[in-house]
Amino acid sequence: MPRPDSTGPDYDVVISGAALAGSAAAILLARRGARVALLERRSDPDGVQGAVYPLLDGQRLPGTR
Repeated sequence: MPRPDSTGPDYDVVISGAALAGSAAAILLARRGARVALLERRSDPDGVQGAVYPLLDGQRLPGTR
């Protein structure tokens, strides 16, 4: 199948969502040489999953055991 004409940049991968998983995937793919476009609709992607990050460091959230 022929590739459609495009005036924009070419990417190997487009990732929708720049939170923890999307950012990690983008970094790993880019380190392997992929041309990555990372898209995020929010101006602060940390705001959505910010409550998860302390758990990754073994910290406790207030009100949890």
